[in-house]
Amino acid sequence: MKFSRSFRKLLAAAALVGMATTFTGQPAEAATVDAPLTVQVDVAAACTVTTAAVNFGTYDALGAQATTPLDATGNVAVECATGVAYFVRLGVGNDSLTGDPADPQRQMEHTTLAGNFMPYSLSYVAPGGTEWGDTAATSPAGSVGAGVGATQNWPVFGRIAPAIAAQAGQYSDSVLATAEF
Repeated sequence: MKFSRSFRKLLAAAALVGMATTFTGQPAEAATVDAPLTVQVDVAAACTVTTAAVNFGTYDALGAQATTPLDATGNVAVECATGVAYFVRLGVGNDSLTGDPADPQRQMEHTTLAGNFMPYSLSYVAPGGTEWGDTAATSPAGSVGAGVGATQNWPVFGRIAPAIAAQAGQYSDSVLATAEF
């Protein structure tokens, strides 16, 4: 009778197991040793900040703004890693009257006629509310957050007072929004 090569190998293996059992009285077993494998990662305490502009549009000093302030809303969006505590502060801008981070008295400068300014305020409560400053003490309590791994939005309320005699043209300023964590 002729057997295939794989069947002969199987018979040889079974014979070896049988001999091992005969010599030791127990089936042959492989030896084992254990060691724990540590797996770890450090999640960085990180945040990102993006903004949406406070665009006042057109200030009509002879019309509506003769008696009524001009309001606009922007946004600071913060995304921090889960559990990262932070607060949002707003810089004084390029043309602050005082440069004081606690009371910046912000103003926009005319884009083509240097030295001409339009004062404005940024608040965290409502237009014309408490000024949003560049210190922990002048940042809104409402802008203190803990990261949730998703974007959290902080509205910025802008206001230009009524009856400002300003040179016609475009004005702008740049205010740095910072998430401190």
